[in-house]
Formats: sequence, C-alpha cells, structure tokens
Amino acid sequence: MMELTLSRVTAAMCALLLLAALVPHLEMSTEQKRDDVTRSLATSFDNLMVKVAQSGATLMLNGGEVLPGPHWDMTVERGSIRMTDGERTEVIESHANYKGEPFTISHDTWFLLVGSSNEGIRTVHLQKVDTMSSTPSANLDTSSRSL
Repeated sequence: MMELTLSRVTAAMCALLLLAALVPHLEMSTEQKRDDVTRSLATSFDNLMVKVAQSGATLMLNGGEVLPGPHWDMTVERGSIRMTDGERTEVIESHANYKGEPFTISHDTWFLLVGSSNEGIRTVHLQKVDTMSSTPSANLDTSSRSL
C-alpha cells in the first residue's frame, strides 16, 4: 500500500516538473502569435493605404475599425507604421507613399484616408475628423485641397 502511494506521489511530482519545464515555451509561443498578429494588422493597414493612394479614393474610418482593442494605437510615419498596445511596440516598413507628419490613430479617433495624384505621383493623406460634425478638422494641414 505504501509503495502505491509513493509511486503516485512520484508520478505527480514528475508531471509537475514536466509542466514547469513547458510553461516558458508556451508563453513564448503566445508572445510570438501576438507579435505575428500585430505585424499582420500593420501590414494590412499599409496595404489599405497603398490601395487608397492608387485609386484616389477617400475613406472615413474609426480607429476601432482598424485596431484590435481600446488600449492599442497606431502611428503612421514616412516609411513606417508603429503599433503599440501599451506594453509592446511593433514597427513595420510602410510601402505607402505617405508624406505627412506622424499621425497617431487611437481606438476612438475618426480620420479620413485620402488618396491623391499630383503630377503622376500617387500619395495618401491622413486627416482627423471632427466627430461632432463629421467634417475634417480645420486646424490640421492637409495637402489634399479636394476635401
């Protein structure tokens, strides 16, 4: 009877040690998946900006439509897009022809994504929208005068 109890205790201890050895690998896997999703979201937004620039379209979007949650933000700069979740930051290279100042999108930001062409050069512009009137903010400079 004592041997049976000792063998069960030994088996339980081995299981706990094995589980303790696997936990760091499981955490790394979760972090890797999170980084992959963040890169994927930033790449998708970059692709959207490229398509808008090519088409000359205008889209009005809310940050909640492009960000995964309220604690996230995204900053679009010349040549890069930075996604931040409050703890971690992921930066990707942007292929969109964005010439404006750094533009930060939070979960509750309404903004216009405007494609334009000037002398055959297609660019994309970002502009905040006044949520009370759904019109572009007058205090922000934009290179697109068609708004």
